[in-house]
Amino acid sequence: MFNVGKPLVVAWRSAGGATPRGQVEPLAELLLALNRAPLADGGLAACLRRALAPDDFPSPHATRAHKHHFITALLKEKNSKRRILETVQEFSLVCRGLIDTDYARQTIASKQLVA
Repeated sequence: MFNVGKPLVVAWRSAGGATPRGQVEPLAELLLALNRAPLADGGLAACLRRALAPDDFPSPHATRAHKHHFITALLKEKNSKRRILETVQEFSLVCRGLIDTDYARQTIASKQLVA
């Protein structure tokens, strides 16, 4: 068992816009591995809730509803890297304030065509 604490906070900053959008895929791989691993302190669900609890973290665009949807979708998937990647990309678009834009629709549609 291990605790993910601070590394997970750094990962959320990445999804929230601190790094280029191309860095989202490695985050999805990390989350898939963490979702499969036995974690201390209540597991990945507890870590996610603690990390995403502050209102303006990782971005002021991410509401509590967005965060809840993200956590639920992420914890539901333990096998498909593609589904986790889609979930992380959608959350990243939310955090960047791009979710209801043409860019977001094109990005999501292009990922679905590739998969």
